[in-house]
Amino acid sequence: MPEYLAPGVYVEEVSFRSRSIEGVPTSTTGFAGVTRYGPVHYTDGPTTTKPRLITSYTEFERVYGGLRPLALDGGERTAFLAHAARAFFNNGGRRLFVSRVFRPFGGNAVSDHVAHLTVATTLGSAEWRARWPGEDGNVLVDTQVIRSKDRGFQYPNEPSDILDKHT
Repeated sequence: MPEYLAPGVYVEEVSFRSRSIEGVPTSTTGFAGVTRYGPVHYTDGPTTTKPRLITSYTEFERVYGGLRPLALDGGERTAFLAHAARAFFNNGGRRLFVSRVFRPFGGNAVSDHVAHLTVATTLGSAEWRARWPGEDGNVLVDTQVIRSKDRGFQYPNEPSDILDKHT
């Protein structure tokens, strides 16, 4: 930009071309779509589910599931969001914000798609419930009560025994 130090006629050169588009980093993006499981907002569920920041495909698989086809409305569908996430990270992407979409099928409520298990015990019952709706919440949970550290029996390797042997 020229400086105008005295009155007179000055020539200022102005480009008639439009400015070129500046490059911006493409290592951050956001996806929304259907996944096998993961955070999603529903009635009687979490009050908010902001898109989650994912920084690797391994983390995506842990939170939202992998590439296996999805079972939707009685048929199978390709897990497009999982394939897109894998391609994003394979091509140098670093930060991915993911928002899961879930629609119950067959006129059921979302709570009908949340896996739960109730087991009778000697003191009543114990109940397990999946945190998010989805097919992979339907797994067998095998639990056993194991009593440990019975204080009626003194273990031979406790610090008091070791000190007694060396004094």
